[in-house]
Amino acid sequence: MNDTALVETSKNTKKKKISSENLWGWLFIALPVFGTSFFVFFPLLMAIYASFTSWSAMVPLFDAKFVNFDNYIKFFTDEHIRETLFNTVFYMIGIPINVILSLLLAICMNRPIKFANTFRVIFYIPVVASVVSITLLFSRLFDINGVVNRFLRIFGMSEIKWSNGPAWLKKITITIMLVWKGLGGSILLFIAGLQGVNKNYFEAAKLDGAGDVKIFFKITLPQLYPVIFYIVITLFIGGAQIYTEPALFYPNAGYDVMPLVLYLYNQQFAYKAGYSAAIGIMLGIMVFIVTAIQFYINKRKSEN
Repeated sequence: MNDTALVETSKNTKKKKISSENLWGWLFIALPVFGTSFFVFFPLLMAIYASFTSWSAMVPLFDAKFVNFDNYIKFFTDEHIRETLFNTVFYMIGIPINVILSLLLAICMNRPIKFANTFRVIFYIPVVASVVSITLLFSRLFDINGVVNRFLRIFGMSEIKWSNGPAWLKKITITIMLVWKGLGGSILLFIAGLQGVNKNYFEAAKLDGAGDVKIFFKITLPQLYPVIFYIVITLFIGGAQIYTEPALFYPNAGYDVMPLVLYLYNQQFAYKAGYSAAIGIMLGIMVFIVTAIQFYINKRKSEN
């Protein structure tokens, strides 16, 4: 066999190997691609189409009347949209509180103290606990005769109508519950971030005479920005979809505490599935825009 034939044989063998690897690669990603297409993209396309119809969910979707942009026009003129959207934003007040509290607790737990792992497990339990059980627990805690009011009476303070008071007080109660429930996951992320900070920076800073506060703001905090960014993004996306906690805490509450997703849900069962789909699409667009702005700000900060 001459040299030309050997080169040709080697090329064919290489091509067969690449083709075999490509085939296995396509087989491995086929199931996730199919799952994502079937369970994400297909429903998304259906929702977009439904948002332009007067679909009631009681007839086949393609039998529904096409109403152009009527549902989107209604979205901008519906007063309940403004109320429920405001409530959703109000519940997001818990995001900065969650970040600050979880960072402080993570700093404490990252120190060589006794039972540090035990504390981590205790704080993480609410993350894996049932939302129903947590809501039931907080409804008892903040009851008129609950533990919180009994604690206030010890100090001579009057009881607070957490569950039966004004709307803002009800929303604060839910926000407290959301912050408490989300602390565990954020604490673990911050502990992982703190343990990844280069210790040589601390030693160099101490040799230069920097104090603990200066070291924290000049060294520790800047290196935790990726963790903070991730936590803020995930909490924001989760906060925009809040639904279960207010629905369980105040099942008969009105629009004054109702989040946007719960309003969307109610529209679906009021035979206004087309309008419900339009609300979902608009909520998705708003989340996308805010998330894109956050990514842009983070990119500018990283470049500087």
